[in-house]
Amino acid sequence: MKKKFVAVSALLIIGVAGACAPQPTIETRQQILPVERGDLVVRVSADGSLVLPEQRDLTFATAGTIKEILVGEGDSVTEGQVLARLDTVDLERAVADAEQALRSQELMVRSLEIDLAQYGRDAQAAIRNAEIELEKATD
Repeated sequence: MKKKFVAVSALLIIGVAGACAPQPTIETRQQILPVERGDLVVRVSADGSLVLPEQRDLTFATAGTIKEILVGEGDSVTEGQVLARLDTVDLERAVADAEQALRSQELMVRSLEIDLAQYGRDAQAAIRNAEIELEKATD
């Protein structure tokens, strides 16, 4: 037991001596640089393939002949961008014909209103005449 005590004591003394020994200092280097304000630019270079976010077939509410195409197949477009122009000569002619037909029908309506007013006056006169004749006949 005495040998164990001596061995443990020796280990304890060695451990305490090692802990108390001066530690090597780690030298830290500091570098001071001036700071400047500016825009941070980050660039990323990569390889890959692009996929269209959206592709649509076009349909139109109005039939007609295309006069001018302003974009090509595969071109990127934005909402509201004009893609093509129609030849509007036939459409403009149809609008002019419809406006003329409308004016003609409006004139016909005015004429019929005048005739109706005249028929109303004639009917009122006929009623008055019939009432007068009735009075004469009953007197």
